[in-house]
Amino acid sequence: MQVDVSIPAVARIDDFLLGGGHNFWPDRAAGERLVATVPGIKLAAVAHRGFVRRAVHTITGLGVCQFLDLGAGLPTLSAPHSVANEVTPGAVVVYVDNDPLVVAHAELLTEGDRCTAVVQADLADLDFVLGNDATRKLLDFTQPIAVLMCASLQHLPGDRDDDAAALVAAYVDALCPGSYLALSHMTADHDAEVAAVVQERFAATTTPVWPRDEPWLRKCFAGLDLLEPGVTTPAQWRPDRGDPGQHPDLYYVAVGRKPKA
Repeated sequence: MQVDVSIPAVARIDDFLLGGGHNFWPDRAAGERLVATVPGIKLAAVAHRGFVRRAVHTITGLGVCQFLDLGAGLPTLSAPHSVANEVTPGAVVVYVDNDPLVVAHAELLTEGDRCTAVVQADLADLDFVLGNDATRKLLDFTQPIAVLMCASLQHLPGDRDDDAAALVAAYVDALCPGSYLALSHMTADHDAEVAAVVQERFAATTTPVWPRDEPWLRKCFAGLDLLEPGVTTPAQWRPDRGDPGQHPDLYYVAVGRKPKA
């Protein structure tokens, strides 16, 4: 499949913001423009990646060693499979992304790792995501699984709020009790002006973004038991070492557990 690398891609811009090397000149140029107009955006990216790392570490520490990462992007710095295996060697991760170039990079980065798989799919195609051979080979749906939907649902258009929430519910329905959902989503609740700038910048990429509010995110966790501290910002979700520094709060994040019936 031919991939037009002249159009910046969100996953590669994120990699640039995090200091990674799996990006191209258009991604770096878009990232630099974003840095120039949104001071602290690199630190916001670091804070968000810190949440993902701590969420995976926490969930693995609670005994879950299977992960389905939807809209995964590039598994580079503090990748879920690396973090999970620090806690439980042999933990398995299925990465799902719809960008063919991101998938190709991810396959190279995880080549030879029998505990990971990379699936090219749109996360909205639930039947394929859950039913393809790679997913079924690695994940046992009779045992708890953690679904990661981190900065992925924000790429579903803003007029599809109900569809996005229904998609979350459908994935949760497919999981057995004791499974987890870790979700992060861009919001304009904290700083509408900065969020509007970010949204404008990403409108020129392969995957525009649409912020959503706190009530929407809480709806996604209906019926789940939220882990402390509940719905918050990335930097405030069980912070550990270090302070990412002053940065705009662009996300809501939360982790919930599916209770026994």
